[in-house]
Amino acid sequence: MTTTVRVIAKAAGVSHTTVSWVRNGSGKVRESTRERVLTEAARLNYTPHHAARALATRRTQTIGALIPTMESSLFAPFIGGLENALARYGYALVTATTGFDQAVEAQRGQDLIGFGAEALVV
Repeated sequence: MTTTVRVIAKAAGVSHTTVSWVRNGSGKVRESTRERVLTEAARLNYTPHHAARALATRRTQTIGALIPTMESSLFAPFIGGLENALARYGYALVTATTGFDQAVEAQRGQDLIGFGAEALVV
């Protein structure tokens, strides 16, 4: 069975809204309730479903990066640094290569936006 917010809520004896508040760090929840929800989430091996969250919030927490090639070590430090910086703010990085072709770059950019990238680094 997939562990959802509603499954955690039932196990913890709270509403699914309360579970959501705990997940989002809202101050509206008593500490004892927060601990109970977190304990149940851990016991049930809860893993957030990022696609479901993206649908609900209309935010994917994903940034796209377009680079000419993966074959050059010139781009690796940049991509690594960018990924580390974005991760500190809860964002994921998705990269696409363009082969130094502007038409491919435009298409890959559209593809990344279509996949939900909130911004592009070119």
